[in-house]
Amino acid sequence: MKIARNPKKCYLPVAPYVHQIEISNPMRWLTISGQLGMCVDGNVPESALEQMGLAFQNIENNLVAANMEIKDITKLVFYLVLICQIKRDNMF
Repeated sequence: MKIARNPKKCYLPVAPYVHQIEISNPMRWLTISGQLGMCVDGNVPESALEQMGLAFQNIENNLVAANMEIKDITKLVFYLVLICQIKRDNMF
């Protein structure tokens, strides 16, 4: 079974995707995607350190929404980009 979620404690996705997909049968597998350093209201702090903290908080919010914990994480992949690159990419 597949379940798509956009947790209420995370910002609305900025592109055509969902924050997470849970696949189960018989075990549960959660894929979390595109977690930016963005507040729920859509604001992005100036500091890269604050953005990183928010990205980690958004990952944790996704885990909670799926009734999972940090100990359930098996892999993390990070990309550092400028917000202007995201805006540019959404133009096409």
